[in-house]
Amino acid sequence: MKMFEDKVAAMYAPFSEYVPKVTQLMIFHIWDLAKRSGISADEQMKKVAWLARLASLDTRVTTDISSLHEWKKVKSKLCSIIDSCIDESHTSIMEQRGFDILLPSLTPRFQPNYVFPKKSFHHVWYTMHEENKLVAVHFINANMPKSPFEDVKEFASHFLMAIEDACSKFPAIQQVECGTWMNEVPRFLQLWPASYHNNRHHWEYTGGFGPGWWGQYLTSSGKFNEKAGKILRSTGKHQYPLSIGYCPVKDILTHLRDFIG
Repeated sequence: MKMFEDKVAAMYAPFSEYVPKVTQLMIFHIWDLAKRSGISADEQMKKVAWLARLASLDTRVTTDISSLHEWKKVKSKLCSIIDSCIDESHTSIMEQRGFDILLPSLTPRFQPNYVFPKKSFHHVWYTMHEENKLVAVHFINANMPKSPFEDVKEFASHFLMAIEDACSKFPAIQQVECGTWMNEVPRFLQLWPASYHNNRHHWEYTGGFGPGWWGQYLTSSGKFNEKAGKILRSTGKHQYPLSIGYCPVKDILTHLRDFIG
């Protein structure tokens, strides 16, 4: 399998409000998953790999974050704290104890007034897969503190430039894919052709690239999304599930050119 260097966690690490709050939310979520299922925190940790990504800033794209040597000791301590929490009345203490373990590695990375760095195509970058026949697109909000959809045609133009660049460098491309929670957001979906809408399915994210579900807990201004956090805490489910979609590259090129006008 082709491996990529993934620096996405380092892009999120400087957010001084998002990181502490999403870290504590992830600790709670692991506890909640274990409580609901009767399966240990150690097993549930696999479903919350973004915690390990933020804590270690490991750059390898891998489906087994737990194998990281630098993460093992931290993980063991966290699991012990989570498994020893009796009921929900004690979860705030559990979250703080867990966060305190991670604090020494997290706080040196925080930067005041930090915003995402622009990518080659502003919001957009891509990786190549399946012998360069498949291009996967990835997004950040390079317009912070404004919404990336404030000027949706500008967003679309950067998206189009990225796909056109990929096609010029890798002429064998046949399909485009995107796995994201934004597949549930109408303003994002309008950028995609009907073939993409018709070819989306639920994605059991492994934590190999980017934040997955946890991206929705970062607001456009770089703060923590309190509303989304409350939904997860009360229901055990993310407001926006994760899905992955595909479409022929010719369809997205035609659609974006028509959309931009």
